[in-house]
Amino acid sequence: MTECIALIRGVNVGRAKRIAMSDLSRLVSDLGHRNVRTLLNSGNVLFECSRPDPGKLALALQNAIIEAHGFSAPVAVVTAKDLQVIVRENPLLHLATDPARHMVAFARQAGDHVTTRNWATVLKLLAASTGALRPEAQK
Repeated sequence: MTECIALIRGVNVGRAKRIAMSDLSRLVSDLGHRNVRTLLNSGNVLFECSRPDPGKLALALQNAIIEAHGFSAPVAVVTAKDLQVIVRENPLLHLATDPARHMVAFARQAGDHVTTRNWATVLKLLAASTGALRPEAQK
């Protein structure tokens, strides 16, 4: 099983596009994934899957959201291993002094809409997926 993180763009930021995290967890579980859990109330879902194809996973979740909730929300999926690389190799850590304002953009594929997460949330997602952060990534 491979740990993955789905990042859903634009949910729960206003009155439109509302999804309860319990409903989102159930939706991801219904797609056949295991150990599903959410982080914060902004469309971050961690789960385990047997075939980690981020593009296919993102599209399946995006379609499930349309079917279940009647609106579209772009989804990007990254494996926990890839998220570790993103954190470890971030070239801007020496410049970023406020993790709440240091943004990371994720896209399903090149040229797609992106969803962003601040560095503090990226670190929380990494910690939730791996259980521990590398000390140099905590800046």
